[in-house]
Amino acid sequence: ERCFFLVNGSTSGVQSLVVSLAGPGVPIIVPRNSHKSMLAGLIFSGAMPCYIEPVIDPEWGVPRNITTDAAATAIATCGGARAFFVTSPTYNGFGADLPALAGLAHGAGIPFIVDQAWGPHFRFCSLLPVDAMTAGADAAVTSVHKLISGLTQSSVLMANAARINLRRLAGVVKMTQSTSPQALIYASIDAAR
Repeated sequence: ERCFFLVNGSTSGVQSLVVSLAGPGVPIIVPRNSHKSMLAGLIFSGAMPCYIEPVIDPEWGVPRNITTDAAATAIATCGGARAFFVTSPTYNGFGADLPALAGLAHGAGIPFIVDQAWGPHFRFCSLLPVDAMTAGADAAVTSVHKLISGLTQSSVLMANAARINLRRLAGVVKMTQSTSPQALIYASIDAAR
């Protein structure tokens, strides 16, 4: 229902979502391998993370993604969670079962948010995993500059109003963006789109 062009990268989108959804002491469900923008969002908002440990790949020793079982446990044990965040794909390219995770979050009445910074191309090829918004995310952030030719720092934040206050989100997005945005970044988002 709403798409924000971002000139401060996906970092500002993740931070905007955390700040708009949670305040001091409010629990949110977060994968342990989230981007450092999530950590900053937690600090800015004062929200309390309920961490989910991702599966570690035994051969490579890198985090894969969170499982639906781990997500169900986190939802059941993190009382009063105001949001459920997931990073998919991860920085090592591992995707989560987004439709299943969206169903779990929505079944508990929790907004489902995806940091899909490394997946801006998913929507454009049926051979790739399903993109976050098609999978049922209430909001997603994706980096236009990573794989679909936008200038550095170009990103978009997409959100639906069913579980997110879009007016509050818009206000927080304005606070996280530069007051002197580079018009070329906006134009590169539009061109990539």
